[in-house]
Amino acid sequence: MKLANKITLSRFVFTAIALVLLYTEGFEAKVGALVFFIVSIVSDKLDGMIAQRFNQRSFFGKIFDQTADKVLVNLFWLALLDLRLLPFWLVALNLFREIVVVSIRGVVGTKGVILESKKTGKAEFAGRLKAALQMLVILAGLALIVMFFQPAAAVVSFLAPWALSTIFWLGVVAVAVSYWALADLLWKSRKVLLKDA
Repeated sequence: MKLANKITLSRFVFTAIALVLLYTEGFEAKVGALVFFIVSIVSDKLDGMIAQRFNQRSFFGKIFDQTADKVLVNLFWLALLDLRLLPFWLVALNLFREIVVVSIRGVVGTKGVILESKKTGKAEFAGRLKAALQMLVILAGLALIVMFFQPAAAVVSFLAPWALSTIFWLGVVAVAVSYWALADLLWKSRKVLLKDA
């Protein structure tokens, strides 16, 4: 297996470890969750750089890179919902958008087209901005959990109001941009989607 693909698969492992640590008691566990999330972000950039530089692009990489990114983002957004750092409606909108994107990719895939991931250099600005904002929301949430850590306390009970407001508005902007990216994807894929419809 190519190195880029190994790094992509490792992101699933890093994501699982970060989630387990997030729900483990103790300050060190929360710090570990933040560290492994950052490692996941770094691996996301690294596999793309290696794939481009050493010509290791593959069908496997295109599919699993996108999947790893979606698993990372959506599981952590659900975790932030569970920890009451994000409201249900915001996370639901984000998940609905992801379902629509997966459906679009599935439809165009049946027609022999694979929509490129962001690391091929062909992604639009909206898609790159959306991914960055989604990651920023998670990073901010984990950082604030570490900064305001209190043993055996509900997260929302000890976070300062400004902290909760910051995460919320970051989430709103991220979801708004994600729907902009969705509209852009629909427009760019319209010919393939409508073919033989």
